[in-house]
Amino acid sequence: MLKKIIRFGINKIKGLVFKTKKVINYISPTEFKYRKFVKAAQFDKSHSNKKDRELEVMAHFNFDDEKLKEVFSDVLAYKKVESEFMPDLSDDDKLLDYYTGRYVKGVVSHMLRYDRYRSAFAISNFFKKYHSGKKLNMLDFGCGVGDFSVSIAPLTKNLTVCDLKDGNIDFADWRLERRNVKHDKIEVSIENMYPDFSKLELDLVVAGDVLEHVRYPKKTLESMLSGLNEGGYLWLSAYPFTDCGLRGDHLEEPYHEREEIKNYVLDKFILIEDKCLSGYLLKKK
Repeated sequence: MLKKIIRFGINKIKGLVFKTKKVINYISPTEFKYRKFVKAAQFDKSHSNKKDRELEVMAHFNFDDEKLKEVFSDVLAYKKVESEFMPDLSDDDKLLDYYTGRYVKGVVSHMLRYDRYRSAFAISNFFKKYHSGKKLNMLDFGCGVGDFSVSIAPLTKNLTVCDLKDGNIDFADWRLERRNVKHDKIEVSIENMYPDFSKLELDLVVAGDVLEHVRYPKKTLESMLSGLNEGGYLWLSAYPFTDCGLRGDHLEEPYHEREEIKNYVLDKFILIEDKCLSGYLLKKK
């Protein structure tokens, strides 16, 4: 009887240890830090990240729940067939009109379908590890809804966001303002397609999902890098190191020039090899 009691007790202890290990493995120290990073980027920290993003969209566009669901349903339905119904994007006027014309649905899509915090977290950790204490001059080029800016802002001393006039930049600008993040805004327009950033003395340029959407990727790169310091860093999400394909609003010019653009980047930058990074972080030679 005593042996049975002892065996039962040992099995219970083993079970508790196993369950404890499962919990520890499920929420690793890195995952715990990531969740804190995301929470810090939220506007209303009492909600989940998903709910906070929904509320930001509703606040900015004055949507109620039903309107948000309606627009999001339209976004999902269009995503399934967008390649079949893409408008003519053969010149810059049409391209800019397309992006500014889908401003609301674009913001809803970017805010509700995914976020950029995993990539931003990896970039943030890199600079905390290798450049601890250094405050950055950062350019968020093609900032979209501003995920990189709102989350990496604590590491910056000067933050600049850049995107299309009358487009996503208005939403990103609004998100930063309501968080009291000091920043500058530079708008791209038909009159200012390739802004000059040469006076910014940049330490970091972030460009997430940008180059596959522009007609002249080399000119765009030259523009965004015009203010990058020697030894400064460039982060690219995919293109030109990943074949993003010809789909949706991915343009033919960057698709056919990918190898040329890749060689152009590698001629000026050293690719950082770090398994913790997502996307491609490069250091200027």
